[in-house]
Amino acid sequence: MASQPRLQVLAASRNRISTLRGFPHLPSLESLRVEENPLLEMPHLEAALILLVGPTLKKFNDRDLNPTEAEVVKQYPAHTAICIRDGWEFCSPELAADSTFSFLLEQWKNKLPQDYIVKTAYVDHPFEEDPCHCHFSFTNLSSEGKLVLKYQWFLGGKTPTGFVPIPEELSEVYWPKSEDVGRCLKVECTPVLNDAEFPPVFAVSLPVCLGTGYPKVINLTVNGELVEGNVLKGVPQIAWCGGTPGKGVASWLRRTWNGNAVIDGAEGMEYQLTIDDIDSSLVFMYTPVTEEGVKGDPQCTMTDFVKAGTPSVSNVYVVGDIVEDNTIKGNGKYFGGKEGLSKFQWFREKENGGFLLVLSNSTQYTLIKEDVGWCLKFVYTPINLEGQEGEAAFAITEAVRKAPPKVFDLKITGEAREGSKVSVTATVTGGTVASSRVQWFKASSSEFVNDHELEALCTSKVSK
Repeated sequence: MASQPRLQVLAASRNRISTLRGFPHLPSLESLRVEENPLLEMPHLEAALILLVGPTLKKFNDRDLNPTEAEVVKQYPAHTAICIRDGWEFCSPELAADSTFSFLLEQWKNKLPQDYIVKTAYVDHPFEEDPCHCHFSFTNLSSEGKLVLKYQWFLGGKTPTGFVPIPEELSEVYWPKSEDVGRCLKVECTPVLNDAEFPPVFAVSLPVCLGTGYPKVINLTVNGELVEGNVLKGVPQIAWCGGTPGKGVASWLRRTWNGNAVIDGAEGMEYQLTIDDIDSSLVFMYTPVTEEGVKGDPQCTMTDFVKAGTPSVSNVYVVGDIVEDNTIKGNGKYFGGKEGLSKFQWFREKENGGFLLVLSNSTQYTLIKEDVGWCLKFVYTPINLEGQEGEAAFAITEAVRKAPPKVFDLKITGEAREGSKVSVTATVTGGTVASSRVQWFKASSSEFVNDHELEALCTSKVSK
C-alpha cells in the first residue's frame, strides 16, 4: 500500500496481514482496524502502530488507545519505526535497543570500508534552540589509513519519515529551530577512507521538544592579546532554548594569588587591560538573560597571565615661560608596566639646524643667556623596571626670549660720612648689559619704610 498523506480512517480487517514490513506512511490516520488478522498475535502491537503512524492515531480496532501501550512507546529507540518498515521483528522494549542496532549493523556491514564496523550511531534528544549532537564511532579491525567522517542533517515529520536535507548543516552539531518542534531529525554519516567515500550510515532522533525557556552558555571565550593596553572581548555562545534573546550580565574579575577581585566599572563585553592587570589573570563571567527576564546559570572563563606593554611615551610637552632665567619642565605620559630609570635630555638648537646636548637626567632645565634666540628640545626615552627601552619622543619649544633686566645684590660702597664719596654696585641680568639708570635718595632713618619718606637728591641719570 502506498503512502496516504490525507487518509484518516483505515479498515483492514480479515486481510491475512501478518507483518508490519513496508507499512505505509499515514501521517493523518486517526483510526485503524485490523481485526481478524494474524498480526494481532504480535506483542505490543498497539505500541508498534503508534510508532509507525504517529501522534494522530487515536483509535485501534474501534477502541481508544490503551494508555499503557502509549507509555511503552517511549521505551523504544527513535529508529524503531524505520527498522519495522524494513522487516525487523518487533520485540519487547527491554530488548529493542540492542536488537534494532544489530538489525541496522547487518544492513550496513557490506557498505563500510573493509575491516570497519559501526560502534555507535545515535542522536541526542533534541530541544528547541539547544545544540543537538550526533554520535558516530567506528571500530577498525586491521585497516590502515585515517577514517574521515562527513555529516548531513535532515528534517522529517512527526515520525521518522519524509526526511529532506537541511542546507549547510554539515557538522556534528545542529541547533533545532522553533519551526522544527515536533519533527524528527536524521543525520547521515558518510565514512571517507583514503579519499574514497562509502555509503552513509544514519541515526534519527525523537521529535524536537519545546525549549525549556532557560538560556544556557554553551561556550565562553575571551578574544584579544593579553598585553597591557589591549582590549579584551568576551564572546559567549548562547543556547536560548526557546526564550527571546536578550542582553546578558557581564563582569570582569582580576585573579591573583590570594583570590578574585571584582574590577570596578568592568561590566561590559569589552575590557581594556591596565597596569594593575600585569602578572594577573582575568576572569570573564557571563549570565544569559532572555527578554522575558529569565536568567540562566552564570559561566566563567579564565585567561592566561597579562604581560606588560612595550615601554612608550606619548603627549610629551614642556611647561613654563620660555624666557631667559626661567626654569622649564618636560612632561610625558609613560606606558608599559612600571617605569624604571627613563632618560631625559635637553638639547639647544645650533646654527646648522642640529641640536647640542646641554643637560641629561633631569626633567627640569633653567634657561641661560646662551639659549636666547634658540629653540630647546626635550627628549623622553621610556625605560621600564626591567631595563627595556622604548622609542623616544620629544617636544620642541619656541625660541627662548630675553629676560627683562633685573637687578640683584644692590650695594652702596664707601664711608657714609660728610665729605666722603659713596658709589653703588649691582648685578644686572637680562639680555646684553648696557647702561642703567641711577637715582639717589636720602631718608631720615636707616630703616626704610616707604617711598613717601624718601627725598630725591638728584634727578635720575644714565650710568655706565
